[in-house]
Amino acid sequence: RSRKSEDLIFGGGAKRAASGFAEVSLTIDNSDRTLPVAFDTVTITRRITRSGDHEYFINRAKVRLRDLQEATASLGGSYTIINQGLVDNVLDLRPEERRRLFEDAADISVHEQRRNDAMKRMRETDANVRRCEDVLVELEPRIRSLKRQASAAKQYRDIKHELDSTQIKLLRLQDVIANTSLGSATQDAANAQHTLADVQAQRDALNERIGAARLQIRELREQMGAIYGEGSRLHTRAEGLQRSIAVAAERVKAVQQRSVEYAQTVRDAESQQAAVEAEVAALHIVVGQQTDARAAHQTTIDALDRGRVSYNERRRALRTTVDAAQRAEAATAGAIRERQRQLERLQELLAQLDSSQQNESVLVDQAQHALRAQHAQVEQTTLAYTTAQTRAAEREQTITALRTEIDAQRAERANSEEALTAARRTHNQIDSRYQALLQIVRSHGGVAQGVKAAMEYAERTNREFALVSSLITAPQHLELAIETALGARLQHIVTDRWDDAEAAIAALKKNNQGRATFLPLDTIRQGGDTRSPSNAAGVLGVAAQLVDIPAKYRIILDYLLGRTLIVDSLDVARSEIKRISGGWQIVTTGGEQVSSGGSLTGGAQVRDGGTLQRERNLRELPIEVDKAKAEVDRLTAVVGRAGTTIQQLEQRLQQHELARQDDQTAVQQASQAREGALRAYNKAEADVALVSQQASQAGQRQADSSAQIAQLSQELLDLSAQQQVQRTALDAAYRDEQALIEQSYAEDDQRAAAQQQLTEAEGQLRATMATIQAAEQRRAALLHTMSQRQARTDELANEATKITHETEGYERELVDVQAEIAAIQTRIAPLEVQLKDAEALLPEQEAAEQQLMTALRAAEADASRAALTLERANDRISVLHDRATSEGYDLGVLSHTAEPIEGDETTLNQQLTTYRNQLQRLGPVNPLALEEYDEANERYTFMNTQVADLKAAAQSLGELIKELDATMRANFEQTFGAVAREFALTFQIMFGGGSASLELTKTGDGGALDDIGIEINARPPGKRQQNLSLLSGGERSLTAAALLFAILKVKPTPFCVLDEVDAALDEANVARFRAALDDLRTTSQFVVVTHNRGTIEIADSIYGVSMGDDSASRVLSLRLDELIAVAPHLK
Repeated sequence: RSRKSEDLIFGGGAKRAASGFAEVSLTIDNSDRTLPVAFDTVTITRRITRSGDHEYFINRAKVRLRDLQEATASLGGSYTIINQGLVDNVLDLRPEERRRLFEDAADISVHEQRRNDAMKRMRETDANVRRCEDVLVELEPRIRSLKRQASAAKQYRDIKHELDSTQIKLLRLQDVIANTSLGSATQDAANAQHTLADVQAQRDALNERIGAARLQIRELREQMGAIYGEGSRLHTRAEGLQRSIAVAAERVKAVQQRSVEYAQTVRDAESQQAAVEAEVAALHIVVGQQTDARAAHQTTIDALDRGRVSYNERRRALRTTVDAAQRAEAATAGAIRERQRQLERLQELLAQLDSSQQNESVLVDQAQHALRAQHAQVEQTTLAYTTAQTRAAEREQTITALRTEIDAQRAERANSEEALTAARRTHNQIDSRYQALLQIVRSHGGVAQGVKAAMEYAERTNREFALVSSLITAPQHLELAIETALGARLQHIVTDRWDDAEAAIAALKKNNQGRATFLPLDTIRQGGDTRSPSNAAGVLGVAAQLVDIPAKYRIILDYLLGRTLIVDSLDVARSEIKRISGGWQIVTTGGEQVSSGGSLTGGAQVRDGGTLQRERNLRELPIEVDKAKAEVDRLTAVVGRAGTTIQQLEQRLQQHELARQDDQTAVQQASQAREGALRAYNKAEADVALVSQQASQAGQRQADSSAQIAQLSQELLDLSAQQQVQRTALDAAYRDEQALIEQSYAEDDQRAAAQQQLTEAEGQLRATMATIQAAEQRRAALLHTMSQRQARTDELANEATKITHETEGYERELVDVQAEIAAIQTRIAPLEVQLKDAEALLPEQEAAEQQLMTALRAAEADASRAALTLERANDRISVLHDRATSEGYDLGVLSHTAEPIEGDETTLNQQLTTYRNQLQRLGPVNPLALEEYDEANERYTFMNTQVADLKAAAQSLGELIKELDATMRANFEQTFGAVAREFALTFQIMFGGGSASLELTKTGDGGALDDIGIEINARPPGKRQQNLSLLSGGERSLTAAALLFAILKVKPTPFCVLDEVDAALDEANVARFRAALDDLRTTSQFVVVTHNRGTIEIADSIYGVSMGDDSASRVLSLRLDELIAVAPHLK
C-alpha cells in the first residue's frame, strides 16, 4: 500500500530509533520443485535501504533481480498479490492489458524473457556481422600487398635453401678430410702407446720382483718385531704373576686375623646366654605368687555380685513406674515439640515469604533490567547488521567501479592496439619504401649502362667513385630547377684521380659495357666567374651557391653549376637573357631552361619525381623509419602498461570479490545475532510477566501462613498445661528411685575396691610375663648372633684355603711363562740370517730398474709426439665443428648423412659465391612477409568463418524466436480456454446463477500475441447483458473475484495475498466468496487482509497488528482450532 519504498522503513519513535533499512522474507515449501531451485525450502528476501538501494536474496545468498524474477516466474506475479484496487482494475483494464493475467497463468513470462534475450542477441549478432564485414574490407588490400612480398620472400627462401645445402656439402667434405687425417694420427698414436706399454710391462715385472724382495724384508722385520713384542709381553706377564703371589700372601694373613676376632666374639655371647637363663628361672617363681593373689581378689568380687541381684529386682519395678510416667510426659513433650516445629516451619516459611516477596521485587527489577539490556542488545545487533550491510554495499560499489574501470582500460587497450597496428603498418610501408630505394641505389638502377658498369667496377676494385646526384643536396623547391640544369650530368662519376677514371674507361672498353663521363678532382678546373650577373627581382641566384655539397667536392659544383642562373619564371628569364654574357644558362623553378644563345626548353613533367628527390628521400626516410619505430615502441609500451593495469585491476577485483563473500558472511552472522537478540528480548519479556505472577502468588501464601501460625500457638498453650501435671508425678517416682540408688552406691564402692586390687594383681602378672618374654627374646638373639659368628668364622677359613690355592696356580703359571721366554730367544736367530741375505740382493735389482726407466722415458716421448699430432687433428675437427655451429649447423648430425657429396672443395666454394651474389641482387626482402601473409590470410579466413557462423547463429535465433512465439501462442490459447470454462462455472457459483464468458479480441493482423486482448461478458442473475461499468460495486468485486479464482484453479500458486478484496460485499455475497475461497485453500495458501467477520471465521490463524509505545508495530497471533479446544476450560 505504500507509494514510496522509504515508507516501508521504520521512521523512529519516542522510545526507538529509526531503522536504516527494511527487510521482508518469504519462505516457500519447494519439495515439489515449484520453483526451479535445488532446495526443499526456499527463503526469498528483499531489503530496502534509506539510500534507495534494493537487495535480493535466495536462502541468504545475494542474487540479481533478474535471477529472482526467473526463479519466481512460475508463481504468477500479476495475481499472487491482489488488493481491492486490483479487483476493480481487472474490470477497468483494456483488453490488451488484461491479457497479462492470462500470460502469467500460462507461464509465458519465462518464454517471453527468453524471446527478448534472443531478440537482443540477434541485434548484437547483426552488429557483429557488420563489424566483421568492415574488417574484411580493410584486410583485402593488405592481403594483396603481402602476397607480393611473400612471393619475393619465398624466392629468397629457396635461394637461401640452396645456399645452406651447398654449405652443408662443403662442411661434410671438410669433415671427411679432417676425419681421414684424424684416423692416421690415431694409428700412429696407438703404435706409440703399444711400444710404451711393452716397456711399462717390463718395468712393472721388475717392480714386482723388487717389491717382492722389499716385501720379504718387511715381513721378516715384522716377524722379528712380533717375536720381540711377544717376548716383551711374556716378561710383563711374569712380573704381574709375581705381584699377584705377593698380594695373595697378604690376603691370607688378613683372613687369619679376622678368624681370631670372630672366635672371641662367640665366647662372649655364650657367657651372656648363661646369665639370661638364670634371670628367666627367677621370674617364673614370681609369676606363681602373683597368680594366687589374683584368685583371692576374684572370690571377694563374686560375693558382692550375688548381693546385687535383689537390688536389681527392686530397681526394675521402680523403673517400670518411672518409665510409664516418662512415656506420658514424653508423648506430651513430643506433641509440644511437633507443634513447635510446625510453628518454626511456618515462621520460617513466613520469613522466607517475606524474603521471597523482597526477592520477587528484586527479580522483577532484574527482569526489567534484563529486558532493557536485551533491548539495547537488539539495537546494538541491529546497528552491527546495518553496518555489515553498509560495508557489503560499499564493497559492491567498489566492485562495480573496478569493473567499470577494467572495461575502460580494456577499451583503451583496444584503441591502443588498433593504433599500434596502424603504426606498424605505417612503419612497414616507410621501411619498405626505404629498402626499395636503397636497393635501387645499391644496384645503380635508373642510370646508363656504362655508368652502372663503372660503379660496379669501382666496387670490385675498392675505388672511391661517386655519382654527382649522390653528392648534391638541393632545397626541395629548387630540385626541379637543379635537375633541369644538370640533366644527364647528374650521372657523371666523380673520382679522386685521373688514373682512376682512365682505368675505369679501359675496363668499359675491354668488357664492351658502354660509356661514362668522369670528373677527376685532380684535373677539374673552375669554369670562370661564378658570381651572379644580375640582382633583379625574380632572380634567385647562381645555382652553385644555392645548393650544398661536401667541401671536398665544391670544385665539382662550381664546374657544373657555376654559370647557371635560377629565376622564378620565364618572364624573368626572358629579361635576364638580354643582360647575361655567353656561357651562362637560365633555369626557372618550374623546370624551363633558357640557353645564353636564346634557345628555350620546357613542357610538362612526365614522372612524379627525379633523381634529386630520390636522393632526398634516401636522406629523410631513415629518420621517418626511426620515428615510426619509436611510435611503434611507444604504443607497444602503452599496450603493455594497459595490460599490466588491467591485470592489477583484475587482481584487486578478485580480492574484493573474495572479500565480498566475507562481507556476505558477516551480514548473515549479524542477521543471526540480531535474530538471537530478538529472541532473547522476547524471552526477557516473558520472564518479566512470569516473575510478576510469582510475586502475586507469594503474597497469598504469606497470608495463609500467618493464619496457621495463630492456630498452632493456641494448641501449644494447651499441651504445656498437660505437660506440667505429668512432670509432678514423674518427680515423685524419681525420688523413690534415687533412695534405692544411694543404697547401691555403698555396695558399688566395696566392689570397686576389690576390683581395683584384682586389676593391680593382673597388671603385676602381665608385667612379669612381659619381662620373661623380653629375656627369652634376648636369649634367642644371642643364639642367632653366635650362629652368625660361627658361620663367618667357617667362611674365613674357606677363603684362606682358596687364596692359598690361587697362589699355587700363580707360581705354576710363572714357571710356564719363563719357559716361553727361553723358546722366543731360540726363534730369533734364523730370522736375522734370512733378513741379511734379502737385503744383499736388493741393490742389483734397483740398478736394472734405472735402465728400464731410461727406455720408458724415450717411449713416453714418442707417445707424446703421436698424441700431439692426434690432438691437432682433433683441434682441426673441433674448429670445423665450431665454425659449423656458428653458422647454425650440427656437424655431428651431418656426418651421418648417407647422401653422397658431389664436387670438390673448390667447386663448392664457387657455388656458394654464386648463391650469395644471387641473394645480393635480390635485394632487401621482408623476412616476415610469409608469416604476415599467413597471419593476415588466416585472420581473413577466420573473419569469413565468423561471418558465416554469425549469420548461421542469427538464423538459429530467428528460428528460436518463431518457436517461442508458437509455444507462447499455444500455451496462451490452452490456458485461455481452461480459464474461460472455469470462469463461467465460478461466476455462476459466486452469483448463484447468471452467466459470464471471456472473448478474445484482436488488433492489427492479430498474428502476434501482443495484438490479442481479452473481453469480459457478465450477466448477473435477474439482469440483462450490460456493460461492466454499469455493475454495482459488489457485483464488480464478485465478477473480478470469479475471474481471479478461475485463474487460480487453472494455475494454482503456492500462496496468494487478498487485501480487502471482500470489502464491497454484503453478507450473502461474503458467504459465496468464503465458500469459493475455502474450496481453493487445498491448493494454495491464502493470506487475507479483511475486516469482514464472515471471512475471518474460516481462517486457520488470525493475526492482529497494533502500534506499541515505541511507535513500532506489534503482531498478535491466534490459532482458531487451539482456541476452540481450550474455550470450555476458559469458562
